[in-house]
Amino acid sequence: MSVLKADEIKEHFKDEKFSLKDLYNYYCKFEPDLKETTFRWRVYQLKNAGVIRNISRGIYEVGVERLFNPKINKNIKRISRKIKKEFPYTNFAIWDTSWLSNYMIHQPLTNNIILEVESASLGAVFDVIYSIEKNVLLDPNKLEIERYMLKGESNIILKTLTAEAPIAKKDGLTIPKIEKILVDLFTYKDLYIMYQGKEKVNIFENVYNEFTINNSTLKRYAVKRGVYEEIYNFIKFNTNIELEKKGE
Repeated sequence: MSVLKADEIKEHFKDEKFSLKDLYNYYCKFEPDLKETTFRWRVYQLKNAGVIRNISRGIYEVGVERLFNPKINKNIKRISRKIKKEFPYTNFAIWDTSWLSNYMIHQPLTNNIILEVESASLGAVFDVIYSIEKNVLLDPNKLEIERYMLKGESNIILKTLTAEAPIAKKDGLTIPKIEKILVDLFTYKDLYIMYQGKEKVNIFENVYNEFTINNSTLKRYAVKRGVYEEIYNFIKFNTNIELEKKGE
């Protein structure tokens, strides 16, 4: 670790954000002829060793990356197995709104499984899931949400999976990244009515405090969904999240 200067880097860059150029210039103080390939290998080693973590595109801070790691319940596993069996080539992502419960004060009346499927297979997947599960809704509108989702019963909600949505693999399943979930709270306000208002503030503040949020990922998806300015202003004026955490 002496070549990496891990301890020196922790001390030099503590309590501040820095770029790869900043880190390269720091190394060059000791090694003026440092090759770029050698430097990039060191960055890789520093990240693996938990010395630095990526918080935005090209922006780092000292510390271990804290990844969102939700618990996958048996219902999600059962539904996923069925889709994989019937539609092995269909892309989909699945999650449970209970994943947000720990970051709220008042708990929702019910939790719902959100199943997002590529548009070409959405109708066929709905037919299969509807044949084996109860309370399945296909892209519900505001009236259907009020009629079926606000009565204390759990539901399975099918929606179209947006192209290039931030997703990740966990336990062999595809789930949305936390950045996607945060953006979707703004994109689908009616669907996530129980997570609006003060609870949305609680969710954002607690999630930002507990996990490493990739602001580039969040911004890219928010721009695609047309809600970036709204999220930016929400964080700036309604939360205690430090502005630099948004990757300004």
